[in-house]
Amino acid sequence: MPFLDHVEELRWRILYSLLAIVVGTLAGWIIVEHVDVIGLLMRPIAPLIPGGKLRVTGPTEPFFITLKFAFVLGLVIASPVVGYHVWAFLVPALYPRERRLIVPALTVGALLFLAGAAAAYLWVLPRALAVLLSFQQGVFDPLITADKYFAFAAQLIIAFGLVTELPLVIVILAALGLVTPQFLARNRRYAIVISAVAAALLAPPDAVSMVLMMVPLWLLYEVGIWCAWVVDRRRARRARAARGAASAAGLAALLLLAAGALGAQTPLPRRPARPDTTPRTAADSAAQGRLDTATARRLGFPTGPTRSFPASDAVIDSLLKLHGYRVTQYVADTLIVQGGDTQTIHLRGEAFVEREGTKLESDSIRYHQRSCRLDAIGDPRLFDQATVMVGEAMRYDTCVKRGTVHNALTNFQQGPGRWYVRGDLAVDSGSTRLYGAKSEVTSDENPVPDYHFSTGEMKWLNKNVMVARPAVLYVHDVPILWLPFIFQDVRKGRRSGILVPRFGLNDIVRPVRSYQRHVLNVGYYLAINDYLDFLVSADWYAARYLSLRAKSSYRWLDRFIDGGISFERYGLLDVPGSSIRLGWQHQQRFSSRTRFSASVDYSSNTRVIQTNTVNPFLATAALASQMSFTKQFDWGTLSVGGNRRQEVGSGLVSQTIPTVNLAPSPINITPSITWSPGFSFNNQQAFHQVQAPVFLPGGALDTLFADNRATTLSFQTPLRVGPWNWSNTFDVADNISNARQQFDIPDTTVPGGRRRVLFDQTFSTTINWQTGINLPSLFTGTWKLQPAIAVVNQTSQGPFMVRNQFTNGQFLRQGKRLQFSA
Repeated sequence: MPFLDHVEELRWRILYSLLAIVVGTLAGWIIVEHVDVIGLLMRPIAPLIPGGKLRVTGPTEPFFITLKFAFVLGLVIASPVVGYHVWAFLVPALYPRERRLIVPALTVGALLFLAGAAAAYLWVLPRALAVLLSFQQGVFDPLITADKYFAFAAQLIIAFGLVTELPLVIVILAALGLVTPQFLARNRRYAIVISAVAAALLAPPDAVSMVLMMVPLWLLYEVGIWCAWVVDRRRARRARAARGAASAAGLAALLLLAAGALGAQTPLPRRPARPDTTPRTAADSAAQGRLDTATARRLGFPTGPTRSFPASDAVIDSLLKLHGYRVTQYVADTLIVQGGDTQTIHLRGEAFVEREGTKLESDSIRYHQRSCRLDAIGDPRLFDQATVMVGEAMRYDTCVKRGTVHNALTNFQQGPGRWYVRGDLAVDSGSTRLYGAKSEVTSDENPVPDYHFSTGEMKWLNKNVMVARPAVLYVHDVPILWLPFIFQDVRKGRRSGILVPRFGLNDIVRPVRSYQRHVLNVGYYLAINDYLDFLVSADWYAARYLSLRAKSSYRWLDRFIDGGISFERYGLLDVPGSSIRLGWQHQQRFSSRTRFSASVDYSSNTRVIQTNTVNPFLATAALASQMSFTKQFDWGTLSVGGNRRQEVGSGLVSQTIPTVNLAPSPINITPSITWSPGFSFNNQQAFHQVQAPVFLPGGALDTLFADNRATTLSFQTPLRVGPWNWSNTFDVADNISNARQQFDIPDTTVPGGRRRVLFDQTFSTTINWQTGINLPSLFTGTWKLQPAIAVVNQTSQGPFMVRNQFTNGQFLRQGKRLQFSA
């Protein structure tokens, strides 16, 4: 089914589930009104409070309590419908074995939860209330509100329902091979401590409820140990022959091919042989993910077989052309074939076997047909495409298709990195599960790695998933971290899937009522193809904000295009307000002389980001954007672009849009005359600039914000005539600002001779023109004089032409004069 059809199906099933919950809530309201459900939950505390009634502290509290009970009953009533739609949506993706396991697990889980909740309601809750309310009865007069009691009772009942799931969780972990009864029994003392901590977190915040939950939790742990023992015995009977085996990627196929080379004579459908006689370069090896020669020698890996097959003759060529057979070649110093009952083939002295591109090299290779046993002794080396394995001894059973390698060293590729595995390795009968015992895993290429994981047991599933238990992280020989198990997806490339949400234990069970829960990175990643992907996620902070995020990355190597687009919306939950943040990253090369780049980061309300972000850098940083286009012509270079900076804290926005630069190549009019023109244009703007406060009448301060713009244009036309250089520059600058500014102006009509003027807006336009000629150098051997003649302004304090608020917008200009220099 296409992805969009899955989304459409999910949408309808969610709508049906929500409709069922709404109908169930209406039915629950009717049940609460006609059946004394609230009184049923009050029964444990009724004998302990005066009058047998709870108190309310507001006029709307009875209504909302009734609505909450109706909603809970609605969830219970609608749970079969919701469960059906969840099951109908997920069942196409499950294997038959998984379908058979999930239904019993869900049934047992529901029964255990109901049993725990019933035990809490009938036994734990009445006794906990009786003990808690018995303290200082002569001093305190209990005033129990309905909201406090129902919250206490619900937390206790739900917590007991959850802890009764412990035996089921242990059974599932034992079935997956993550825990054993011996491991659970050996760590019983830690389980008691964890039970105390869990009881403190799950139970209401009092010592009585904690003790009443801790004891059952410990007893359930003991029950879980017995259940794990039952599961372990059943699994041991099914997989007795595979106990203790460990494996490495590709071992089954490699040893099986060698066994077929030595003993199998049954015709099989032939697959094309993969020749290996073509010389390969370092680039070819790197492209195939192989180790480079230096790394291989440093780690002890062989770079290739030491032997090769002689050139084939006419007989060998005719045999290779036969159809219906798999081609196997082998060579050794001595070949011994024993018939009769033993039927043993023994290759001695630099034995070398090759089948379909897979090569096995060892000092001695022996195959015993009756026992289906193949042994490679004496520094065996295995080569299969990019996989290389060495060890002390290899053994393989061709009947059950299981093999082991003692003290092996191999490697596998994961994305851009490479992992190295040392230890005893093995493979199962289906060549899909690989095992390791007392192994070390590292990505360090040094012979003595700086860091590694030491694992007791390790398993690969279909060469895609690695699971190990327990795992200890070592830095050199110092243990740093112990983990009960590690899980790693070792498949190559990008894959679509659900993102891993980030939350803590406190987000599940709040330590205090004032704690605000939060869940991050809830979403889905879709790898559409090699050129495009899409990600959608959400972050939720209780009583603060809800963030929705969408991001798409693209890469088209043939067109030299690379970039991404992002959208993020912050919606405040405590106060009205929202913010939209847009981002765009783009790099493109149209040709070797034309390129375009863009980096856009915009927010509609930076105050929302600053208030709610947990990133201290973002709270004080700025959102920067830039865009540029460059084109190289035969006659020059054109650059057009701009940039924008948005301060998160102050809200200041400064931008330079556009910027235009034109740099023509020098134009040779004649061999002695060269013209080198140039042009540039810039437009700078600033918004929401904080100004100095202004005193208002009455002594109050007024904080003001201002905007301004500064535009500049420059044109240069330098001309070289032989040894003479004529420079010619024309500049225009235009500025405007709405910031309040005060000026003292001379005025003889006012006391003191100066008058203060306040302008709400100021502006200025200046025009400058500069020209001059550099004459040839004189006395180059002694004085090195460089005479020059220039036309400059009469006064150097101002431009050639100017207009501003003082000239009433009219241009004023000054004269020019000659200036001689040397």
